Amino acid sequence: MDHPIMPPTTTTTHALKEKKRLCKEQSLVDFALYGGALSTNLDDMPKLVEAGVVGFKTGLCDIVKSIFPRLNDAEILEVFKRVREIGSGVGVHAENDEIITYLTEKLQKSGRVDPLAHGESRPVIAELEATSRAILLAAEAGNRLHIFHMSIASGADLVQRAKAGGQAVTAETCPHYLVLNEDHVKELKAYGKMNPPIRSKEEVEKLWKALREGKIDNIASDHAPWPKEEKDKGDENIWNAPGGFPGIQSMLTLMLNEGVNKGRITLESLVALVCENPARIWKIYPQKGAIPVHNPSSNLRLHSGISPVVSMTRAGVRVALGTDSTGLNDDDDMIQEMRLCWLIHRLPGVTSAYLESTRVFDMATTAGAKAAGFERQVGAIEVRRKADLVLLDGRRILSPLMSSRIPLSDVILQRAKASDIDTVIIDGKVALREGRFPEFNEDSTLKRLTKSIVEPDTGRVRDIDAIKKSLRELYGKWDNERGYVYNPTYSD
Repeated sequence: MDHPIMPPTTTTTHALKEKKRLCKEQSLVDFALYGGALSTNLDDMPKLVEAGVVGFKTGLCDIVKSIFPRLNDAEILEVFKRVREIGSGVGVHAENDEIITYLTEKLQKSGRVDPLAHGESRPVIAELEATSRAILLAAEAGNRLHIFHMSIASGADLVQRAKAGGQAVTAETCPHYLVLNEDHVKELKAYGKMNPPIRSKEEVEKLWKALREGKIDNIASDHAPWPKEEKDKGDENIWNAPGGFPGIQSMLTLMLNEGVNKGRITLESLVALVCENPARIWKIYPQKGAIPVHNPSSNLRLHSGISPVVSMTRAGVRVALGTDSTGLNDDDDMIQEMRLCWLIHRLPGVTSAYLESTRVFDMATTAGAKAAGFERQVGAIEVRRKADLVLLDGRRILSPLMSSRIPLSDVILQRAKASDIDTVIIDGKVALREGRFPEFNEDSTLKRLTKSIVEPDTGRVRDIDAIKKSLRELYGKWDNERGYVYNPTYSD
């Protein structure tokens, strides 16, 4: 999904037609285009939607002043109203331009040219205020709103509150806001300059927490590469370099390693964050955001020079090892990924309309690494690892079925999802504790069980066999294959 500012800037149907032509000639993957929303092209917006844009982008601060200037509040409100009228959606770059301009001038006058000066010119409050203002104006206009490349957890809190009030608002963050902090900017210099800026370590941890709690809807790359000579202009003076850097080639790899492999988010939530949710936000699901079983009528064209098996293996090893794809400029690399899709489309014995996400990721990473003989070395994702004990929140699973005569054990085994897990113990250690269920009170059965398993003072897990024995004595039979299912009352 291309930024509308990239030439030709898609603020008119003529420019959109030209960009579609250029992309079709050069792209090896499917693509979607945004329209640019300015105060001067309100009449063009309905035509842009008819011509195929999936939505619009605009800025509360200058993106590139000469071709994509910021809109004032009255203009933003007009754009939002027009978006609502034509049934589309709009995303915003949310930073307060007045704060940025004032602080930039102040820092430059004081002689600050170091890499951290850029971040200080765009503080958290600049992003938070603009996010709040965009949500307020969208509430008045009644349009669908998306916040692009959010770098602060407090902005995600605003989005969540707006959703709770019934407003159609979503937000995204980017890998660089999750894996980099201000210490990295000191080393990267101009190569770490982007807008909004890289934040502190504390802000990074808060952002992960917001992502884990479902306050952020998707992860995007905000891919913005510049020629090396342009970035190098900021080596001695950060103000001389443009903001932005490439990220699309490493986004999935980084999120698999820093998110899934380090236990910050689940594999299922990553699939939603990078695939399903953005497709839903921009109304192109399920054409995108899901992997359909091969349709014989598909006109998919494939490069004929690479063995599908070798391609799958190489693609799988690349993802698992964390090596970078070189993106659209490397025909061989992208064709490998197309071959992987080609194989998945033709999997034998698949009867459902869509493949399970875990199966697809297993093929793209663990299975590919194993086939190439790298299973032990890469091991980035340990699927199907056996836990000693898992405590589930039965309310979410069972409450719709309380009157059903289906055995509760079968219901849980069929319906339980990762988000229903409260506590997991693997190899005698707590892998997850208290899940996502702060609403449980201290007297609940689940809390009491958790406390009986983990010593509160030391955090040490008590003897697993003793725990199973206690559960058997308290509640019933333990099944070594399926674990124990406690038959809960509704209040538990």
